[in-house]
Amino acid sequence: MKYQYPKLFVVGCPRSGTTWLARMMGSHPNVIATLGESHVYSLIYQPFTYLTKLGFKKRLKNYKNILNYYTLLHLLGGIKTEDIWQGIINTYRIYKNNNGKAGCGIHQLVSEKDLTDIIGQIREDEGKALDQAQDLIKCLFDNYFYRLLQDRKEQEQFVFLEKTPMHLRYVDVILKQFPEAKIIEIVRDGRDVCVSFATLAQKKTWSRKMLGQDVAKTMNYWKHCIELGNKFRANKDLAKRIHLVFYEQLRLNTDYELAKIFDFSNLKY
Repeated sequence: MKYQYPKLFVVGCPRSGTTWLARMMGSHPNVIATLGESHVYSLIYQPFTYLTKLGFKKRLKNYKNILNYYTLLHLLGGIKTEDIWQGIINTYRIYKNNNGKAGCGIHQLVSEKDLTDIIGQIREDEGKALDQAQDLIKCLFDNYFYRLLQDRKEQEQFVFLEKTPMHLRYVDVILKQFPEAKIIEIVRDGRDVCVSFATLAQKKTWSRKMLGQDVAKTMNYWKHCIELGNKFRANKDLAKRIHLVFYEQLRLNTDYELAKIFDFSNLKY
């Protein structure tokens, strides 16, 4: 029988230890964790917030991204709300082909057929596009959670764990959408984040394109992430549902810091 299961989201500046922390938490017997990063809020929610508002000059400036997921007609004539739904399916295919089973993307949560069916069902009901986008995200989480729950003991309480570092941008959206959700934010020394990005840039194309070895650019990106976390934790309506952990303290006193995280998550440690 389905129930409103608890949800945990691990966020933070990329290269800050989110993967390490999520793996440790995901090893808990009562945690059902995603294999990789779903990026559902940037791939499903965010497009509805800006794509339909882009003028021709801005579309032209971002022509590479638009042509990746849409067509030349959309670049020239603009993107409508109904176009974004097909764009989500196009995004699904591109991420699946580029990242495989455990990489980044929606494909790790759902099959393409189920995604198409769910979108069709959601669009049958009238409503605002952003609300429908959030409905889709919830359905994808449910699809993944209950599929993996089939192999578990029904009498136990299970927790869903998702790790996408830059879901940090959507902390307020996530906590408003899911009253049962909590956020675990990890912060790492910005100098080490720079070193980690520079090392990764030697191996990964996306890292070279994003920041490469530009220290000033990386530090500004890290600073932006810190400011986002500070803003959400300063909100008294959100603060109690956000747990802050420092990477260095987690490395130095792993058992102690993990115990606090699991206590915050209502999980036995």
